[in-house]
Amino acid sequence: MSSGAFEILHKGMLRPGMIGRLLRLAESQRKAQEAREDIEHRYRQLIEVSPDAIFVHSDWRLLLVNPAMLRLFGAEMPEQLLGREVLELIAPVSARWCAHASNNCTRRNNSYRLLRHSFCA
Repeated sequence: MSSGAFEILHKGMLRPGMIGRLLRLAESQRKAQEAREDIEHRYRQLIEVSPDAIFVHSDWRLLLVNPAMLRLFGAEMPEQLLGREVLELIAPVSARWCAHASNNCTRRNNSYRLLRHSFCA
C-alpha cells in the first residue's frame, strides 16, 4: 500500500467509496509491476539467445552481458566482465570514436552504426 493510502486509513480520512478506489489502485499497480517484470524477463531471454554479442551498460559500466559477449572476450563467467568500463574493452584507436558517437547519440537522440571497430580483452 502506498504511503498516501496508509495516511488516509491511519488519519481516519476514509470517505465512502475510498476503499474500493484504493483497492482498484493497488490492483492496477500490482498488474503494472507484473507487466514490467514480464517485459524484463522476455528482454533478458532475447538477449541471452542472441548470436550477437550484446551488453547493457549504465554510465559506461557493464550491467548485463550475453553468452556471445562472453565468447567474444574469452570470458567464462559474466562476473569477469560485469562492472568493467565499456571503453576498456575497446581498442584505444576505436574507443575515442565510440565515446564521441555515444555522446552525440545521447545529446541528439541519434544512432550510429558501429562498423569495423576493433575490440580487445
